[in-house]
Amino acid sequence: MKTIVSTSHDLVKHWVLLQKDRAYRHATQTVLVEGKNLLHDLLLRHTPIRLMLAEQSQELFPDYIGERIIISQIVASKISGVETSEGCFAEFPLPSHDTPGKIQHALVLDGLQDPGNVGTLLRTALALDVRTVFLIDPCADPWNPKALRAAKGAQFDLTLISGTFDIIPPDASLIVADTKGEDLRTYTPPKNWFLVVGNEAHGHRVPESRHPSLITIPMPGPMESLNVSQAGAIILYALTNSKK
Repeated sequence: MKTIVSTSHDLVKHWVLLQKDRAYRHATQTVLVEGKNLLHDLLLRHTPIRLMLAEQSQELFPDYIGERIIISQIVASKISGVETSEGCFAEFPLPSHDTPGKIQHALVLDGLQDPGNVGTLLRTALALDVRTVFLIDPCADPWNPKALRAAKGAQFDLTLISGTFDIIPPDASLIVADTKGEDLRTYTPPKNWFLVVGNEAHGHRVPESRHPSLITIPMPGPMESLNVSQAGAIILYALTNSKK
């Protein structure tokens, strides 16, 4: 079994770039996933290119059959995206998905900048069985390590489509979270809907020509607003559980 103890090894440089460089991840079409619990979940459904374990963690995945690379603690610390690494990583190919045909429900992330918010919303979407997510530029990379941790790996089970609003089907019914919108409690969504959540600081950029429906979450308490991932989760739950 191969062992890597030096941070100057070419593979270590490769893994560091996978953690830090969005363009490199997409150019190589691979991503580095970290963390024992997340890897246990993903290994049940997906096959990594290679599995890497810190020296004291060789028994974490005893049933895994594939390429293993043992790495030293100094290497684990070098490639880790967290302060205290568990010392276990796997390199996965980015999944390829066919563009879906008729989409009944979708989530649209309009220029979200925080990868933590992106990841949390992806996790919520998968939990509520909303399987298609549009990421409108400029949006944080869903494969960012922080987004992967926040999403608990939901990215691997979603169809992610990046681009401008032009990539959204012209007949899609767009529902936008907005403080001036209709009360969510009384809103009746159409059968097919795309929920748009806007940039944390500047709101949404849906063209008026798309005739979006605006909805809002009434807040009787003293808070003026919610975090975008909180608001998106509340609205997604309400839409997916509508009686219509």
